[in-house]
Amino acid sequence: MSLHSSTEHENSSNVEEISKFASRILFGTTLEDKLKSPKALSDLKPDLSLKSIPSTPHRSPEFTLVSLGQNKRHKRELRPTVERLHDEHFRGRILHTFAHHELISLELMALALLRFPEAPSAFRRGLAKVIIDEQRHFRLYEERVKELGLSLGEEPVSDYFWRCVANAPDLASFNARLALVFEQANIDFTRHYAPLFRQVGDEDSAVALDQIYQDEISHVGLGLHWFRKWRPTNEPEWDSFCQLLEPPLSPGRAKGAVFSIEGRRAVGFSEDYIERLRLWGGSTGRPPLVWLGNFDFDEALHDQAVELGQLPPDKSPKRRSKRRKTRRQACEAFTPLLAWVCTRGDIVLCPQSQPSRQFQSLIAKARGLNPEWSCNIDELKERKLGGVQPWGWSQPTYARLEQLQASILPSAQQMPNSSMTETVFKFASKLELTNIRAEIAQALMTEQQSSALYFPQEHEDILWQAPQNIAELIQGLKDLNLSENWLCKRAYGSAGRGLKRLNLSQELDAPTLGWFERSLPLGLNIEPLLNRVADLSFHAWVEGQSIRYDGEVAGLVDDHGRFQGAFIGPPSSVLDSKVKRFLNGEGHDRRRLSRIGKAVTQIVGKKLMSHGYQGPFGVDALIAQSHDPQSQDRSLKLYPLVEINPRFTMGRLALHLRKTIESRANSKAYFKIFPNLTAIPSADLEQAKQATDDSNWDKQGQWLGSVLPLNDIWQELSKLESKQDLPVVLLYK
Repeated sequence: MSLHSSTEHENSSNVEEISKFASRILFGTTLEDKLKSPKALSDLKPDLSLKSIPSTPHRSPEFTLVSLGQNKRHKRELRPTVERLHDEHFRGRILHTFAHHELISLELMALALLRFPEAPSAFRRGLAKVIIDEQRHFRLYEERVKELGLSLGEEPVSDYFWRCVANAPDLASFNARLALVFEQANIDFTRHYAPLFRQVGDEDSAVALDQIYQDEISHVGLGLHWFRKWRPTNEPEWDSFCQLLEPPLSPGRAKGAVFSIEGRRAVGFSEDYIERLRLWGGSTGRPPLVWLGNFDFDEALHDQAVELGQLPPDKSPKRRSKRRKTRRQACEAFTPLLAWVCTRGDIVLCPQSQPSRQFQSLIAKARGLNPEWSCNIDELKERKLGGVQPWGWSQPTYARLEQLQASILPSAQQMPNSSMTETVFKFASKLELTNIRAEIAQALMTEQQSSALYFPQEHEDILWQAPQNIAELIQGLKDLNLSENWLCKRAYGSAGRGLKRLNLSQELDAPTLGWFERSLPLGLNIEPLLNRVADLSFHAWVEGQSIRYDGEVAGLVDDHGRFQGAFIGPPSSVLDSKVKRFLNGEGHDRRRLSRIGKAVTQIVGKKLMSHGYQGPFGVDALIAQSHDPQSQDRSLKLYPLVEINPRFTMGRLALHLRKTIESRANSKAYFKIFPNLTAIPSADLEQAKQATDDSNWDKQGQWLGSVLPLNDIWQELSKLESKQDLPVVLLYK
């Protein structure tokens, strides 16, 4: 029998038992069965006969439910744009989906009446009234679908609502999933679509959506009333709500493309609940990727090198204590930066507490998403995960994330083999650079045949020597006659540590002499101290058996080699004219820097790949003036491999910001890391605190301000009284 509606029996004056009403809706196979609305209902004889939950509501073949996977293509086809909504047939298809949502909702409510006959009579009567409203909503949609040229049953309909709600373990969970998730989301959907339909001249559909919006407020209000009655005493509403859901449902399913604060206030939700839901950014179906901000990555490598005897131990308790504090502060301060690189639905593991609501609101404005923030890795062990992604793979990080390995779906991105931490350790060492530099020099010199200015002729200025004593080192450097000033690097170091400048014309003081005596037996990378003009980095990603080149970034580095920030725009937009001419081959080769970056990262990437590495990596480079003391030549030279970073980097953060915040090719925007709040100019600090104000954002979500905090400046402001002054990252436009 084909599906069609009838109003033949709607005016019957018979009083119908709620259980009989529900049974007819759930087990009837025609729309006549499901849409018959009695004038009066009684609840004198609750039906106790339901022994098992049907796998689907009973329907005729035209309305057979299909799985979410089968329905994905259909969902993609119905993504609305104003242009597509001008098509009556397309509008009819959307309204057909809405009609199905009303139908399966009333079927689920009928199931609740049969599954929970012991429920309070007031709840059962209220739910029965909602069913009658849902029947009326269906008829509104049915009428518009037909007027737009479609028939019910032409479009596929999903079983997602049924799968998520029907098997809820108890009435409180059933009520939360249906009323506080799907019905609540309908508040947003009606507010989203009504203006769109009006925009294309479909006033009749818009009026129907307006009517349904008002009804949904009362429906969700009923669900909220009983949710509050049944939730544990003194438990926060938000926590109770989340605990009543389980995958694939999440709070994200309770909101739509727009977020109607007014509608939720009319329902009676608390301001705290509304704000939590507005900012909630967890997965709504896709298995989430779990991010870990182990921004103490370099310190972890340092500790490993000390344990292996590749670095001298630090015998100063004060310095060791400072290192521990610095590591803790780095992870706490920089973890919010992951919100700029993760994707919708991902989870960020927090070291102590979730970011402030101001920061989460900023991320939602800037990116249109806000990740899920979790402070407890144990809570994630019961989730189905799409993989894990740390800032970098150190041994402590691997041991921590290995706890989640069993939760990663077989089809998702798997944990790497533990041997990858050894690969990372090996290639992060500055003592590994010499041989790789030789390969790069050879590759770039071959390329030089087609581009005369492609590679500087000073590849021989990068040296590594590990003599047995300082006298031998100094004499050897003097014999080379390349420079008076040299830079000596231990195998591992960060933020300018592990470096020592050596001036051959000066006597060594006692601390410097002691540094060399401890370091020389373990090996040093020693290079001429260059007159740096610009700092660059090349970024790529090892994916399976291929290497994807992602771009180049100009960095901000101080005189001591400490990274301070990076430009968002491409190097050609931020470097001075002389340097740009050099990079562009005096204007003849504008793709020169990109080609160098690709060549360098191909060589480095293949080395990493051959040792089992997968994931992001960066290569630091620099431009300097010629250092030859025997020549007056002060021409620019490009040194394409200063350091390898087999991990995420701040330069990669700049690439992400280039896509999301400042995409203009000629942008001179940059971000800068301040050691603490007091180091920020007061005017900049005030502007950063106002970053979430609507005046700083246009209607398209583009940032209009001049100072944007990239980490949680508001949380750090709140910690000033406890004297926890952490680093701050500000973006300047």
